[in-house]
Amino acid sequence: MLSSNLLAFCLATAVAALPTLDPRNDEASNITVLPEIDANHVLVSGQNGWEPMSIEAYTAILKENGVSLDAPEVDHEFLAAFDADAANTTESSLEKRQCSNTAMLITRTERFVDWDLQMSPVVIARNRDMTISITQTYTVTDTITVNGGFNPTVITGWLTATVGASVSRSWATATAIAIGGTVSAGSTGAMVVNPWKTRRYGQVLQGCIGSQRVVSTFMSDTFEQGSYNGVRWINGAITLCERRGALNQLPRCHGSGFLS
Repeated sequence: MLSSNLLAFCLATAVAALPTLDPRNDEASNITVLPEIDANHVLVSGQNGWEPMSIEAYTAILKENGVSLDAPEVDHEFLAAFDADAANTTESSLEKRQCSNTAMLITRTERFVDWDLQMSPVVIARNRDMTISITQTYTVTDTITVNGGFNPTVITGWLTATVGASVSRSWATATAIAIGGTVSAGSTGAMVVNPWKTRRYGQVLQGCIGSQRVVSTFMSDTFEQGSYNGVRWINGAITLCERRGALNQLPRCHGSGFLS
């Protein structure tokens, strides 16, 4: 449950694997104009509309809601820990029928702020402050990773039924978002969104109770849903990623890699 004093910013979504925010070329029927911000503030939405908030205040809200500011590394060791030979056993047909139980379980859940997702072009402010201004519709995606021979569709359906986490839903912004920020002189910057994300790890077990084997492992990454004025969104915050210098490539302010 989100804090009552914040209905954090979110974007309506679709479905992809790497951190990326995709601008759409279709025309939106309405435009939502957001206040301009600088590198010392983030933009969130609440009952009074879109408002700038200090980074310190936003960090306190993350802590209050149990959301880690740092995105965790993917646990590749866990995802690789399944029995690749489980389907090729030498058991008799009777033994296979008696031990055909299949169970799925979530072993770990993590909530965190995801990497910078780029919303605007990168701007270099050489000798004076420069304002970024862009109006755009966007899509963004949930993902699921499955290792082993089990059907990903079955796992997706189970996650939806068990915890309400639909990793196959497709969302898109209903209105265009007009955003703006000021890049200080001598710096390079871009507008980004940092969504809240929930990551779940799990296993698929097969066999007789007490001697089950892990036949598949999975990891799902889903954006957290909120709402604003009756519209469904994904929770997060819009920020200005700014670094000193005239940079050909802008390193992400939150996460690794570059914005271009």
